[in-house]
Parts: sequence; C-alpha cells; structure tokens
Amino acid sequence: MKKVLLSVTALLLVGLAYLSESPLLKQESMTEMTEFYNESTRLQHLSTDSVNRFIVKVRGFTMANPKAEYDPLYPKITKNIRRTKQGVLLYESY
Repeated sequence: MKKVLLSVTALLLVGLAYLSESPLLKQESMTEMTEFYNESTRLQHLSTDSVNRFIVKVRGFTMANPKAEYDPLYPKITKNIRRTKQGVLLYESY
C-alpha cells in the first residue's frame, strides 16, 4: 500500500512540476491596452499636450478598470510614457 501511495505522490509531483513550467493562466491583453500600447510607441513624435492627454486617458482607464494594471502590456505602456520626457510635465509618477 505504501508503494502505491508513493507512486501516486511521485506522479502528482511530476505533473505539478510540468505545469509549473508553463503558466496555468495565459492572460491575453485587453483590446484597449493593446491600443494604448500601440499609441504609446509613437509618443515621442507627439506634442506635449497630446502626450499629457494620452496619460490622462490611460490613467482614467486604469482607474475605471483596476484589472488593467495587471495586463501584460501595462508595464510596457508605462515604460514608453517614462521614456517620453514630455510626459513628465503633467504626471511625474510614471
């Protein structure tokens, strides 16, 4: 009986090890976040007012949808905002 229990436990551990290598939940980006990311890649070519309006738009969306901050594209969007020096004029927290 102990051998069967050990075998089952070993199989479960191998299965868990396999699952831990690949994420259990692959999160797809929200449509809006994909659009925000695409727009954020072009921020360097926009005026200061346009950059600040974009920041307000992203902030408003993330405040209305708190899950958006966990979107895989959110760190990339904020990184693009930080790269754009013009955006610092309105929001220095990015």
